[in-house]
Amino acid sequence: MSWKLWIVVGVAVVFMVGVGMAARALVMDVSRNVRVADVLKDHDAELRSIPGVQSLGTHSGGGEPAHIVVYVDKLTPVVRAAVPATLDGYRVDVEEEPVLPPSPPLLVGRVKSVATATPAHTAAGIAGVLTIEGDLYKGGSGTSEATPRTLDVRVPAAVRVWRPRGEGKEFISLGDVHVGDTANATLMAVPKAGARRATAADLEVYEPL
Repeated sequence: MSWKLWIVVGVAVVFMVGVGMAARALVMDVSRNVRVADVLKDHDAELRSIPGVQSLGTHSGGGEPAHIVVYVDKLTPVVRAAVPATLDGYRVDVEEEPVLPPSPPLLVGRVKSVATATPAHTAAGIAGVLTIEGDLYKGGSGTSEATPRTLDVRVPAAVRVWRPRGEGKEFISLGDVHVGDTANATLMAVPKAGARRATAADLEVYEPL
């Protein structure tokens, strides 16, 4: 057998060994990823009984070995000591539960009137005022109960008014908004009880059906 053929055979052997080792490692990783979910299920009640625990999860990938993650409302030495460092050979991390920022208030209703900006409004950067009668969601739509409310919504000149168009949106001027249109006005702040005015941070307008 010539030396060239020996080289070809050697390369082939090394390649096959490498493929076999990679496949074995992949199977082991998949097995551990599946197993970590079973371990979490076995210890679910135990972990949730710890004061401060909000939710549980697992993590794998990104070059890290599969492990369990315990989310708590506040990470303190007491909580850290109460959570086991490992469970059935899997590392257990403790992290604070991510706190999502509150959704801005939303007024959804019919446009009752459209007023162009007065000189005072223009000087203050206001393009115009819409009177909207509808429902106010103080914590955003779907996150809070609706309260019937009629507000004079000031629309800053910097706010781009838009209508849905197919899969996208069409930007329009305030002059293209008409009485009877449906408006979704995201507000800069929750108006106080009894207040009649609010300021828009975003304005979506639908034409009447």
